[in-house]
Amino acid sequence: MLLNERMNALRARAVARAAFRAAFLLVYPLTLLLRPFLLIPVRGLVRSLRFWYNGLGFAYADQGKVDRVLVDNYRRAKTVIDWDVGLLQFVLAQFKAAAEDAGEEDLVPRLDRAAREHGIPILILHGAEDRIVPVSNSRALARALDCELAVFPTCGHQPQEELPEEFVGAVADWLRRRV
Repeated sequence: MLLNERMNALRARAVARAAFRAAFLLVYPLTLLLRPFLLIPVRGLVRSLRFWYNGLGFAYADQGKVDRVLVDNYRRAKTVIDWDVGLLQFVLAQFKAAAEDAGEEDLVPRLDRAAREHGIPILILHGAEDRIVPVSNSRALARALDCELAVFPTCGHQPQEELPEEFVGAVADWLRRRV
């Protein structure tokens, strides 16, 4: 009975991956044709103060740190020539990579194998109040990779920005223990 359930789960996963690949192969050429039109909403979002205040407010645990200076720093990307084209190409490349990797081995075992083969130590840093990626994901990843996890209390998705001194201190301490 357990073997049948496992086989059904594997078949369902294979079907889902095949469907994702097929959908991507249909949609991707269309996105290339529509690229000039897709850039319009991308440009509008990045220029919008509200988009950045809302997004950073969601990423930061301490909403008080989301001020006009921070928002303007994030919005600065719009001053680079063709930033919008680069952003759209990046997003499309992520979808393409996901479609090409569909059916491949999961990333975690590949990462674990590469780290072990090359003797690469891993430190995962995560904010305890991250509302974008739950800290439980990093705990599970740290267990799977048998690596160290540093969790910053009262911190959201951006520990390197919200708590830069603590972030650098955690990395420096981790490095000192390995040298």
